[in-house]
Amino acid sequence: MNLLPYWNTAISLEQYMSDMKTVIDTESAGDLTKFYGINYQRMRRLEKKIALSPEETLEIKNIKKPLNLLIITEGWCGDAAQIIPVIKKMVDASDDLSFKLIYRDLNLDLMNQYLTNGAQSIPIVLGMNMQGESRFRWGPRPIFGMDLLKQYKDGTLSKDDFAISLQKTYNKDKGQSIIHELLEKFRNA
Repeated sequence: MNLLPYWNTAISLEQYMSDMKTVIDTESAGDLTKFYGINYQRMRRLEKKIALSPEETLEIKNIKKPLNLLIITEGWCGDAAQIIPVIKKMVDASDDLSFKLIYRDLNLDLMNQYLTNGAQSIPIVLGMNMQGESRFRWGPRPIFGMDLLKQYKDGTLSKDDFAISLQKTYNKDKGQSIIHELLEKFRNA
């Protein structure tokens, strides 16, 4: 599947944040509006807190093949609020990486090509070359999050314990798992 048509209609992070703010201000997402608010604040906070080590920055700078990262997402998604600021830091450290966001619910044809165990889980990060050819898929969360989800699905964790454990692990991890998992994808792209 060539991803260039989706890339050409995708939006910037600035537009995504503006869209989230509009949803918050107009309360236009019904019961999901509160998650837009939580995620908007989380993303603003993480944008300031996430930091790359000098070694990570150097490794990102040494990636000398241009890659576009297309992120399938929605503003209510808590995992996306944790992941997008990390990706922004990585892209900002590189001359060869760029990213855009595309709404899952407006692009189900794309989403349905990248299901996770049959589900439309987000965010999904698609790495592609300049011709729109897919080079990798990552997501919808780091390995630790997928492991916690498996425990929830197996009945080992309650829904509340899953949510609490996931948030605590994201906070403790400080984006490191996301950075290292994506660096591996970049190296092999």
